[in-house]
Amino acid sequence: MTTLNGAQALLRMLELHGVTHVFGLPGETTIGWYTEWRAHSDIAFELTRDERTASYAAEAYAKITGRPAVLEAPSPGVTHCTPGITKAFLSLVPVIFFSSDIPINQEKKHGLTGVDQTALYQSICKESFVVTKVSDIPFLLRRAFRVATSGRPAPVHIRVPINIFGEEAAQPNMYPEPDYSAYPAHRPVADHGKIRAAIDALLAAQRPAIVCGQGGLISQASRAIRALALRVIGGRGGMVRSR
Repeated sequence: MTTLNGAQALLRMLELHGVTHVFGLPGETTIGWYTEWRAHSDIAFELTRDERTASYAAEAYAKITGRPAVLEAPSPGVTHCTPGITKAFLSLVPVIFFSSDIPINQEKKHGLTGVDQTALYQSICKESFVVTKVSDIPFLLRRAFRVATSGRPAPVHIRVPINIFGEEAAQPNMYPEPDYSAYPAHRPVADHGKIRAAIDALLAAQRPAIVCGQGGLISQASRAIRALALRVIGGRGGMVRSR
C-alpha cells in the first residue's frame, strides 16, 4: 500500500486527472507543496504577477481548453482571487481552486492570514471544503472534479491547512474519474419531441434568428450552431454573424 504525504497525494491526483498546468503564486503556507512539486512532478506551474491575475488566467484557460483549470493561492493572498473566481462562477466555468491556510488549531489565534476562507468562497463556488486528513485527499479531489464539471459547471474551493502537506497516510484509493477531466462531463439529452418542434419552428420561420450565449460555448456546440445558422438563415439570404 502506497504511503504519501499530503503534497504528494495532491500532485498525484492532479496528474491522474490529466492536469498539466497550475496557475498561481507561491507563499509561505505552500512551501511544503512546492518542495514536493519540484522534486516529483512535471505539472507546469504558471507563475503570475499576483493572485488576481492567476484567477483570471485559470478561468481563461478552462474556457479555451474545455478542461477544468487549477488555481492555487497562499493564505496571505487568498482574498485576491475573488474577482476571477466570481467571473468563473457567473460564467459557468470549472476551476479547482486550492488555497493553503494556517493550521486548523490556530484559526482562533487571530493570525493575519487566519480569515475564514470557507465562508468567504461558499457564495461564489459550487462547493467549498477543508482537507482535514491526508487520507481524504483522493476522495476530495475526485469529488472536486466531479462537482466542478457536471451539471452547472462552476469553481470548487479546497482549503488546505499548511500541516497537511507534510503529514503522511496510506493511500489505497489513488485513482481518477476520467469522465470529469473535461467539461461538460455528461451532456444532457433533450426530449426528441421538443427537438422536432424546434426544427419545425425554424423551418416555418420567415425571418429566423438565433441568439446563443455561454451555453453554446460550454457545450462546445459552436460548429453545430454555425452550421445550423448557415443552413436555416444563410440559405434564405440572411446574414450570419458570429463574435
